[in-house]
Amino acid sequence: MAVVTLAITVIGCVAGAVVLQIYGKSTPDLLTTLAPCAIAALAGIVTPSAPNP
Repeated sequence: MAVVTLAITVIGCVAGAVVLQIYGKSTPDLLTTLAPCAIAALAGIVTPSAPNP
């Protein structure tokens, strides 16, 4: 559930930024901050952890 939500967030941020650029408007700081944070959280969830010794 968390992976899907983060993936949708990333896709929404990228799509929103592209649409805003098409219409000649500036991209809000929220989109440029939220997308990398969601990507980092997604990578943290998907990346396997080291085995316990």
